[in-house]
Amino acid sequence: MADDEGTSPQPWSAQEAWVAPALSEAEGAVPAPSAGQDPWAGQPPWAGQPLAASRPWMAEPAKRRSAFGLVGLALAAVALVAPLFMGHFVLVAWLLAIPAIVLAIVGLARPQDRNGFPTAALITSIVAIIVSTAVFAFTVVNGIGDVIESADDWLGSARGASDEDGTRGVGTLEKPAAAGEAFSFDSSYNGEDATVWEVTVAGYVDIPGLDTLEDGRCVAVVGSIVPTHVVEGEDTSWWMDTPDVTVMIDGEAQYGYGDCDVSGVEDAGYRHLWEAEVPEGETFDFYYELWIPEETDGDIQAIVVGDPESEGAAFIRAVQVGE
Repeated sequence: MADDEGTSPQPWSAQEAWVAPALSEAEGAVPAPSAGQDPWAGQPPWAGQPLAASRPWMAEPAKRRSAFGLVGLALAAVALVAPLFMGHFVLVAWLLAIPAIVLAIVGLARPQDRNGFPTAALITSIVAIIVSTAVFAFTVVNGIGDVIESADDWLGSARGASDEDGTRGVGTLEKPAAAGEAFSFDSSYNGEDATVWEVTVAGYVDIPGLDTLEDGRCVAVVGSIVPTHVVEGEDTSWWMDTPDVTVMIDGEAQYGYGDCDVSGVEDAGYRHLWEAEVPEGETFDFYYELWIPEETDGDIQAIVVGDPESEGAAFIRAVQVGE
């Protein structure tokens, strides 16, 4: 408003514009407060109003938003779907989820970034870590199961003997098959290409032990073995494909080996089973020596070709050659 001398009007602040009429004694104005009265005892009209409403002449500054939340959400989303494609490297998803969590926390700490993206990034990242950990745990457990299953196969499931009709297993401990009868033995463990043998067990012979032998006795299982199939691309059978040989005494397999004098059986024309690397169709006369401890003094119940615990074992009647 202008003064009495016609000077130019002076602008008031919003506060002054409200208080000034109360201090003016112009005609029709509100009387000035009496002495000692607080002119600010009342609440101004703009009290409790947003800045833009109370001071329309002052524009409220625009919020400056950053991309922390958005980038974090993008990383979290990639981490969430990563387990579908990473296979055994599923924990690589953590390398995406952890930075996403950091970005989400930074975004939540900045008022201008509280637009929903940081919260979504944080939740998605945590879910991604949980999912990737669960997938990794399942992969590990499943892999352990495969190893155990493979071990069971290796210890004798597919590998073994079969009779002329193709039935797995030949004879039993209680009723062993006759000595001198041929049977087939497949050396494969899981159906892989391996040597297939025709095996004939003649029986066993007692052989002397060496001076270094502990108290016990030695026997040598003798027979013949013929590779009816060799691994494709190979000219001969492989000694590692030869079957296990043992004897049963009192229901227990005897695996003792070594410290036996095999000169007699070798002079008779037999060679050790592990030397059986011959062309397909060629007969190989073999022996396999076994040491039996003195405390095992029972009679030999059967000769076993293959794993005695497997369905593919061949139990042959224990005949002493030369009797």
